[in-house]
Amino acid sequence: NAFADPPAFSCVLDDNENYGGLALYHPQLKVPVRRPDGAVLDSDHMVLVTSYHHAATITSRLRVLGFHGPILSIADDPVTIFPSQA
Repeated sequence: NAFADPPAFSCVLDDNENYGGLALYHPQLKVPVRRPDGAVLDSDHMVLVTSYHHAATITSRLRVLGFHGPILSIADDPVTIFPSQA
């Protein structure tokens, strides 16, 4: 709800199984919450990690699950945490 015109996120990833089937709400859209797995992780997409305290762990898990696309965060040192996967 922080954006008057929100960006078009395709989904929110959360590994908490209790959030499956829920959605983030904004008056203009609903963004589905999905578990991170191979069906959702398309390397043509970008992941934005908002829980920056856990950014390194989340990034590592996404890489293990096969996601090779860009991962952005406001972590202290994103270049070290998120090296290029060229």
